[in-house]
Amino acid sequence: MDHGLDGSKESDTAWTPDCIPCTFENCGQGDNKIDGDVIAWSELTVRVVDSKNGKPTFIPFEEATTNYVTKFYPNLLTRTYRIPASLSYPPLIKNSQSNESSKERSDLDCNEEVVRALDAWGKKGKEPMLILVEYKMKSYLKNVKRKTKKTKGSGDHDILVLHKNFGVMFLQLKACERDSSCKNKRDALKKALVQLDRDVKFFLEMNQDLSYAASLRLIKCVALPNLEKSDLSEIGVCESHKTNILTKDSKSTPGNFTKFLESIGFIKYDASGDHVSFSSEQFTEMFGRYAGLASLAQRRPYLRALKDTGLSFNLQLENILLTPQQNALFSAEKRKVILLGDFGSGKSVLITKVAERLANTSDHDVVSTFIISCASVSRTRMPGVITDAKEHFVRFLSTDFITKDLKNVKIKSVKELILCVSQDESETDFQEPIDDETAKTIQLNPEVILKILKTIYHQYGPHKVHVFFDELPFISNWNWHILDSLVDDCPDMYVWFVLASGTYNLQRGHDHAMHMQTLLPRFHVERLQESMRMTQNCYRLYQAMKEYVGIDDSSLTNCGNVVPGPDPLWYPLSECRCSRDNVISFKPIECQCLSERLFRVFEEMWRYHLRGFSLDRICIILGDKHVKSITNFLARHVANALSKLEVAHYPYGGPQSEDVSHPFDGLEKVSIVDHVSIKGCEKFIVIVICPYEAPLIWHSGTGRYGSGFPVCRALANVIFITLSRSERKYFEDKSIEETATSHWNVKGKLFTDTQSQLSESARQYMAGKEIDFFDFLVKKQVLLKCTIDNGSEE
Repeated sequence: MDHGLDGSKESDTAWTPDCIPCTFENCGQGDNKIDGDVIAWSELTVRVVDSKNGKPTFIPFEEATTNYVTKFYPNLLTRTYRIPASLSYPPLIKNSQSNESSKERSDLDCNEEVVRALDAWGKKGKEPMLILVEYKMKSYLKNVKRKTKKTKGSGDHDILVLHKNFGVMFLQLKACERDSSCKNKRDALKKALVQLDRDVKFFLEMNQDLSYAASLRLIKCVALPNLEKSDLSEIGVCESHKTNILTKDSKSTPGNFTKFLESIGFIKYDASGDHVSFSSEQFTEMFGRYAGLASLAQRRPYLRALKDTGLSFNLQLENILLTPQQNALFSAEKRKVILLGDFGSGKSVLITKVAERLANTSDHDVVSTFIISCASVSRTRMPGVITDAKEHFVRFLSTDFITKDLKNVKIKSVKELILCVSQDESETDFQEPIDDETAKTIQLNPEVILKILKTIYHQYGPHKVHVFFDELPFISNWNWHILDSLVDDCPDMYVWFVLASGTYNLQRGHDHAMHMQTLLPRFHVERLQESMRMTQNCYRLYQAMKEYVGIDDSSLTNCGNVVPGPDPLWYPLSECRCSRDNVISFKPIECQCLSERLFRVFEEMWRYHLRGFSLDRICIILGDKHVKSITNFLARHVANALSKLEVAHYPYGGPQSEDVSHPFDGLEKVSIVDHVSIKGCEKFIVIVICPYEAPLIWHSGTGRYGSGFPVCRALANVIFITLSRSERKYFEDKSIEETATSHWNVKGKLFTDTQSQLSESARQYMAGKEIDFFDFLVKKQVLLKCTIDNGSEE
């Protein structure tokens, strides 16, 4: 027998509304008396990381709070923000003895539904509002240097809303289901009411140095979004208090949600003139405390996450939270720069912001900035070769990063510029595009880069144009030093080369920055040190992948994302059944049962791991762009499996023209891409179909693997699906053979080895990797192995 929170005993029998008092009469009347001494926060300093040396430094409290949000949230008085911009979900675990994982996922699902309703209401009315989700109390003003580090509160604010006009709303959410017992639902309601009292008390204690905090309108609200209004009588809620609980009915339509906010007194205009809301200065101050650098707010810095949660944004300061290091580079006047950074470190975000700043620097003269994407250029197997991969990255930058009415920021593919730049040294203007056959003989290299730059410079003139090369291949044996002449020939022109250092493996102890400084000594070499895109669990997986191939660059980069994220998953497929009748002559690429095997895995994944995700937040990466026979084979079976599951999807390669839908049109479809066209198709969930021993890119030139490329494209989680061991061995050999042939056929001068020597070298390297790559990751506890054979999950 349990004791009620008011000290009375409560039986396990069914509740009846006529025999018990209203829950609100016994709970939710907590004492908000403030304890402890007043802390004069504004007189203290805030710990931040110095962008130059990576060491901690201290800045004034006002600079870290009010000044910070004034700069990065300049429209906070006229728009709604939510932090974080998206939630990351834990996976559901089947047949688990504990229901904690399922409960946590259910809570987050319900939480996200309520937050989306609040967010939509705020954006529609242009409400000056900050929505904080799953905000840990111990994170509030965590970075402030003070005598005691002990936080007065513990736990999370499920949802905390600051509204300039209507005050502060505390919302505690409980995801109890309709079929739960009356006692469980009543207990959940009681717990929520007690937690609300705790939330309010913590808010008042931590802000007692603000004279206006105690006079603010503080609204307490419970959300039971899985229950309906009619269920509340069953758990002992009287008619007068039913309006204080958000139920499924309350959020069923925008109109119902607005009525609910009115019923709880949140939407209220004070006719008496008494102070019931923030002044502009007070709201900015409180906003800065929760969202600024003094607290550990879960800022989701990668813009795609903002896009996926429905925020309309462009590349303006109000929409982007730069790291201190990014902000320092944004403000610096460095014209010739090599920008390095691991996957997801925000290189593209930074250069697009710099490009916009330069394009807006002159009120009289038009200054043009070019961002040239090299995403379609091969960087490992056939360095410098322009592939025929679908170029999504240009459209990605143009659609999601650049202000629509800023016409003088031009996003181009390097392929279209190569085809138009004259091969005649005396010509300095762009020509008509050359034919496709001639294009196949052209490769990107420093000589071509220099030709493109000088052609652009001649066409626009000094002080009128700046160029940024994004996703540029890092080919160490290129003749880089000829680009040093740009320092003298084009002194006023910004020329930035952006290289993803995670794509390339140097020997242990070597540094990409030192290497590039040697190759281009007159350029500034900068490195972004925080990987902001990957969740913490995906980043751990990525680091383990690099460990497998002997790379240790932990001192050069770290995870800057505060979202833990779900565990990465691995689904190994069962053996192919097609070979049973004809074992001798059967080839795995002739398999007909792969569609069925993939269907079973997809069915499992959509049931347990993809629930709640829109299809446009999911992409599937197929094998390897350079081996078309394998990639097309996988594409056909993946499409068949998705169709059988009735999951809408784009065809592999995407639409082929500009006038049809594409992966960024917001339609509910899964994108199917390869290792090249994935750039610009970053999604919440990335599913990798891996036909080889490891989901890595084989580089025959060095006998090394590239590391973790698919993982870095996932905003929330990555799921690997591998073929059987015998199939992987077959496709690996086929990949080596076809890749070696491709190397030999590319103009005959990239490699001196014969085809047979290349193939033999690769096979010898593979032979030394008999320890299964995925088993290694499972043992490192960075990957969760799943199986569907017996309906269980490991």
